[in-house]
Amino acid sequence: MTQTDPGPKWVSGDFMYGAIFTPNAQVTKDFFVSLLDWEVERVESEYAEFDVVNLSIQHSICESAGEPDFFVGYYTSDIESAIRALGDSKVVIKGEYFEEDGGYTVGLQLSTGHHTSLYQYVDPTKNVAGTRTGQPEVLGVSIPAKDPRQYVSDLGTAVGGRRLTDQGTISETTPSVHLVQAARLHSIPIYRTNDLRGADDRVRTLGGTADESEWTVPDTRLFRDPTGFQFALGE
Repeated sequence: MTQTDPGPKWVSGDFMYGAIFTPNAQVTKDFFVSLLDWEVERVESEYAEFDVVNLSIQHSICESAGEPDFFVGYYTSDIESAIRALGDSKVVIKGEYFEEDGGYTVGLQLSTGHHTSLYQYVDPTKNVAGTRTGQPEVLGVSIPAKDPRQYVSDLGTAVGGRRLTDQGTISETTPSVHLVQAARLHSIPIYRTNDLRGADDRVRTLGGTADESEWTVPDTRLFRDPTGFQFALGE
């Protein structure tokens, strides 16, 4: 890879940001540091306690009094055009877009009830995506929705044509986004592990549990950390 080729770039509609919401950010941080070798920094932010610095997408750990949850944010190459495109839709735009962490961001509430956000880099040369070789990776996310097609339609209005594939994923989105028809709204991230077969024992040793809830993403297993936060592992 040459100096003039910094690597793959985010494109509109890519899943590029995730935030864990947990009742105890310290416990969740310690769990994932031990389980998946995350490198974590404490941050001074009203939204997050920790940033994970060695994942393939931006990742934060946030303390929240509610049920554990996972927040999903998407990339846009033109935030103003995205906001204009949503003008006549049922998507609620949560205030004006603003500068944050070297880019522009805006919150959205989709017509399905899901909260998400869009992000655009101020400096396009900073837009470098993809997996960092040898480091932990986010494989994807599972998003339950009463109407998966409406979720994809809302997102597609903002970031360009997206469709729900026959496999239940959003087309052309990296990392993968899996839509599941379900009443709950809690999303579940999927992380890479080098030893899926031994994950049960490792998770239990660290105070977590294997989760026997219905789960449809192939070649992955569902777990909970000690706070009850749901996540999945795959190879």
